[in-house]
Amino acid sequence: MLVRERRRDFAVLAAMGMSPRRLLATFVCAGAMLGATGALAGLGIAELVAWVATRYELLSLGPEMAEIYFLSSVPLRLAAGDAATIGALTLAVTVAACWLPAWRAARIEPATALRFE
Repeated sequence: MLVRERRRDFAVLAAMGMSPRRLLATFVCAGAMLGATGALAGLGIAELVAWVATRYELLSLGPEMAEIYFLSSVPLRLAAGDAATIGALTLAVTVAACWLPAWRAARIEPATALRFE
């Protein structure tokens, strides 16, 4: 959607002399920053939910289950390795998802894009 909405902006940047490679890098970088922000926010929220669930014992076990497993509630912990893996995969998927539209935008001919504006 962003490429369609910003088609004129891409064309103006290209007409001003920005190379297609630089245009591609700019918009992939912008998408990566948005993805990183979303991944960090999601990991922060996940850590908060895990802390609240553990602190207030939201996932409590019944008395008969507590006798068997020696736990009154299920503790939740977000391991650093898991968080790093989730963050890296989220960032990889985001960059892959924004690369194709950015590549198409970098190939836009300025005259063609600005013709109907």
